[in-house]
Amino acid sequence: MWELLDAALSGRPGPLLIKTQSSREFEWKNGAVHTSFETFDSWAASGAGAQIDGTRQALAAAYGDWTREFRQYLTTLKAHGLEFNFRLAGSGRPLEGTFFREQSNASPSASDSTITEHSYSELGTIAVTARNGDYLENYYPLCSQGLNDIQAYLREHVPGVHTVAFPSTILYDENTRRLVPDTNNTAAPH
Repeated sequence: MWELLDAALSGRPGPLLIKTQSSREFEWKNGAVHTSFETFDSWAASGAGAQIDGTRQALAAAYGDWTREFRQYLTTLKAHGLEFNFRLAGSGRPLEGTFFREQSNASPSASDSTITEHSYSELGTIAVTARNGDYLENYYPLCSQGLNDIQAYLREHVPGVHTVAFPSTILYDENTRRLVPDTNNTAAPH
């Protein structure tokens, strides 16, 4: 991180590419820090988490660690006034706004909570899964304002009475390695 800060604060044009302990890459170029963002589904199936055993919440712990490192870099670098540019891992597509939305390949069931806030340890909410009719969508905050914007978006775009679940972990299917909504009684009407 200090190499990035030094390059930015000393006005070096770059590019400077650094790799973190978890093999995450951050690049300083054109006056901004550039990095890829991986959703849980992508990370667990074909990204940095693909080699991790999916049983007994191992993926939840590892994605929580991945998110912790990501947020530490983001918070520290933004505190020094650095601009961040995100691109979607695999496609390189630039991400704009305060959150990212992906359509899930998982199929919802009638017993699924309408909204599930996946969280991990002290990190708070990492992702939100919403059941909207016949499909599921996952939402990821890209900055501190992102969760508020996700919640406002869901109030506007997901019709009907909502049950909101707070399972205090990241829920996923161990076979498909995809986020899933909560189906037990941790949901509360909202």
